[in-house]
Amino acid sequence: MKYKALAAGALTLAVALATAGCSSGSGSSSSSGGAGGGDVTLTFSIWNDLQQPAMQKIADAFHAENPNVTVQIQLTPWDNYWNKLQTTVAAGSGPDVIWFTGQYFGLYASEGQLAPIEGVDLSKFPKESVSMYEYDGKQYAVPKDFDTVALWYNKKLFADAGLPVPGKGYTWEQMQKDAKTLTKGDVKGFAASSAAQQNWYPAIYSAGGTIIDDKGNAAYNSPEAKEGVSFLKSFIDDGSSPTLQQMTDTPPSDAFGSGKIAMLWTQNTNARTMAMSAAAKDIDVAPVPAGPAGSITVLNSIGLGVNAKSQHLEEAQKFVAFATGPEGAKIQAEAGNAIPSYEGTQAEWLKSYPQFDLQVFLDAAKTAKGYPQSVAMSKWVDSETTQRTAIWSGKESVSDGLDKLNSEVQAAIDATKKK
Repeated sequence: MKYKALAAGALTLAVALATAGCSSGSGSSSSSGGAGGGDVTLTFSIWNDLQQPAMQKIADAFHAENPNVTVQIQLTPWDNYWNKLQTTVAAGSGPDVIWFTGQYFGLYASEGQLAPIEGVDLSKFPKESVSMYEYDGKQYAVPKDFDTVALWYNKKLFADAGLPVPGKGYTWEQMQKDAKTLTKGDVKGFAASSAAQQNWYPAIYSAGGTIIDDKGNAAYNSPEAKEGVSFLKSFIDDGSSPTLQQMTDTPPSDAFGSGKIAMLWTQNTNARTMAMSAAAKDIDVAPVPAGPAGSITVLNSIGLGVNAKSQHLEEAQKFVAFATGPEGAKIQAEAGNAIPSYEGTQAEWLKSYPQFDLQVFLDAAKTAKGYPQSVAMSKWVDSETTQRTAIWSGKESVSDGLDKLNSEVQAAIDATKKK
């Protein structure tokens, strides 16, 4: 779904509140007077430390081809990334090249904080991820990667229980039955996390629902959305999943990696974590189980955008084209942390962890729905988190919680529409 031209005021307000001492332009530096000549340093903001080595290799490879341009990586953990970015971009001192996800992209594009992308053949990238970074008919970021969600499972636990492992055609009903059988002692059959991308979105899509409809309105209160969320909640209700508190105390990925969880839904970006876990030799992956509408996951991506106030727009655009193009994609694929978006470069990624059936993630992309898109999304993330917690803790029923969430999401969407 493409962004419509909506106005958002958060960054404008941040500009007004920014300290008077902040300088204009990006935080990059030049020893010889900017893009017109001399040495240039570009700042490149990311949030994932696992991907930092690959991003550094891409930056070094770009520098080798462009000796006058050095790319300096700025790593900020996810929990602080967006607050820091909003403050620095609003003050005119943000990074030149910025990692984005669809969750926050619309806010920056709608406020004119990003420069339109130039010099990139967008036909080489998946349409779903390209459209995530389009606003008002223009492209403002390029997807460097994409990820989908699949069902990771413990082969040993299935074998010990005398159950066939999940595969193509595995259904919700079979998963519910297996999870009960697999729940023994301190082992749970499935970690029914309330995480949006990993669990809620695939369940809602597989039930035939959506998050934002074709008209840009909230759809959390549809019967299909409620069916998908109810499916996930059923594992907590029947005791075959850890409780919300237990999953807060011990993250599901940790419990799964230690052999205390038999099944887990999560992205391909966790393949390295799985390969390094204590239960690594017992782990494999299968498609998410099929609900009423089939096995439908969600496709997300990290996009590279250029700060509109960068003092080195030409070099920043060139770096984006390199980092997301065949050269950067090859480096990223070999690192194994993310599936490169650029056409024809995914085969190398499949070799990164041959012990896992990683093809599942590429196959999932064929039917996956794009990550929900709305300029207002950054405004209703907190509401989504609050209501997911209320439902998972039992303070709200699935139906009442989703009705309330839908009202809050719609209010945020309406507030960003042009009068």
